[in-house]
Amino acid sequence: MGYFYGARYLNVKLLLTAGLVLTIALIRAMFVRGLVVAQRRLALLERQRRQDAADKVTQEGDASPVAPSTLPTEPKVRSEPTIFEISQQTRRLIATVTTILLAVGIWYLWNDVLPAFEKLGEYRLYGTDERSITVGSIVTALVVTILTVIVARNVPGLLEIIILRRLPIDRGVRFAVTTICRYILIIIGVVLAFTEIGIGWGKVQWLIAAMTVGLGFGLQEIFANFVSGLIILFEQPIRVDDTVTVGDVTGQVTMIKIRATTIRCWDQRELIVPNREFITGKLINWTLSDSILRRDFPVGIAYGSDIRKAERLLYEIAEADPRVLRDPAPTVLFKGFGDSSLEFELRVNYSGIENNLPLWHDINVAIDDRFREAGIEIAFPQRDLHLRSVDPNIPLHLRPGAQTSRGPACATPC
Repeated sequence: MGYFYGARYLNVKLLLTAGLVLTIALIRAMFVRGLVVAQRRLALLERQRRQDAADKVTQEGDASPVAPSTLPTEPKVRSEPTIFEISQQTRRLIATVTTILLAVGIWYLWNDVLPAFEKLGEYRLYGTDERSITVGSIVTALVVTILTVIVARNVPGLLEIIILRRLPIDRGVRFAVTTICRYILIIIGVVLAFTEIGIGWGKVQWLIAAMTVGLGFGLQEIFANFVSGLIILFEQPIRVDDTVTVGDVTGQVTMIKIRATTIRCWDQRELIVPNREFITGKLINWTLSDSILRRDFPVGIAYGSDIRKAERLLYEIAEADPRVLRDPAPTVLFKGFGDSSLEFELRVNYSGIENNLPLWHDINVAIDDRFREAGIEIAFPQRDLHLRSVDPNIPLHLRPGAQTSRGPACATPC
């Protein structure tokens, strides 16, 4: 009869608690709805005021010219909060008040049952006299698990806002720190939850060792990617926002997870690369320690051109582009005598991988324009054709000055 009475009493409390939660949720929804309506009304009213002010200025401008400096402009720094800021503050206030009301109501309903809960928590489920697992231990383990999930999701972001954003570190380092903190919090929460239900390290170490060996053979790729992800976070060969090349794919690192890393290519496709590829394969990180890059522009000019003039034009083209760095200074090299051209090369340094394609395009266009204006011919491949024998019945139309040879006097066979 005691258990039956206790069950009915708890059932009534649960029903009252559910009613309380629904009532407070309904009241909160009504306040939020009223806030949204008020926000829209204020926005419409402000828009109407701006429209009236603009119409008034227009009418006055038609009557008498007004200097542009006297027209009303939007101030750069507003002294009063915006409608959005006010609504956000009001939403936070509504959430705080409803949470307090809910906590007070639950405390009022369950205040007389708390001693019974304490006694119920001592009810033994299993275990020995030295270490017995009670209902309270199970509930504590569940609470620890829920708190671990909440903390692992929110504390890294809070840590970044409060501490990491104030430190002189880039986004990649902040991401690594928050990810490692999340892993540590999850491990601590799992250990505490298992300890509460009587599963300590001494009881599961052999099981974990056996599972590790078995999974090592069956899931070795997953374990390799997991370990590689930890190495990436600690060693940081790549970071978030770095531009990398893996194989024939180049893009920006957007996310580093336990198993794989996400790379956004230049065509906005997202490539999921296993972490093992970054540790065991070849990797090019364009922004690892320095954002300064170099671009080479090979140029071949025709034989007989003025090489001093071509060199001077290439230097002028490099100096005219504001993206080209002065230190290191651009360099022009006369690399040699090619089969069909005099081979030059312009080497320029620039900052930021985002300038790669625009700089490549603009300097190539400038080289073509300046050389065309200066009368310097950009060479193209040429070939000499020697004929060993020709059928006399085939007519030949030769340009003036062209030479042919017949018979064995030909230098190379056709």
